[in-house]
Amino acid sequence: MRKLRGLLCMAWGIASLLPQAASAGSAVTGVSAHARPAQYRGDCPAPLEFVGTVKLGRHPVVLEYVWERSNHTRSEVRRIQARSAKQILTDAWGVGGPPGKMQVWEKLTILSPDMISSGQARVEVDCR
Repeated sequence: MRKLRGLLCMAWGIASLLPQAASAGSAVTGVSAHARPAQYRGDCPAPLEFVGTVKLGRHPVVLEYVWERSNHTRSEVRRIQARSAKQILTDAWGVGGPPGKMQVWEKLTILSPDMISSGQARVEVDCR
C-alpha cells in the first residue's frame, strides 16, 4: 500500500509540472513568407526579395534558419539573436535568364530552437 501511495504521489508531482511545461511552449509560434514583387515582368535576372516573419512566444532567442528554393537549392544556415516577439528575415534572389515565363518560390525554414517552415512564397516571373 505504501508503494502504491508513493507512486501516486510521484505521478501527481509530475502531473503538476505539466501545465508549466505546456505554458512555456515553443519559442517559435508562427512563420510566414511573402515575395516582393509577387509578379515580375522585365529584364532578367529578376531582382526578387523574399520576406519572412517569425512570431516568437519568448525572447530573446537564437534562431537558426535557411531559405529553401524551388530550384532545389537553399541558402547557407543563418543565425541571429531575436530580441522581440516578431522577427523579420529577408533573402534576395536574382531569377531567370532567357526570355520566358516561370513560377518560382522560396520558403523559410526555422531549424532551431524549433523546426517549422512557412508556406511557399510564389512569384510569377516573365523574362523579356
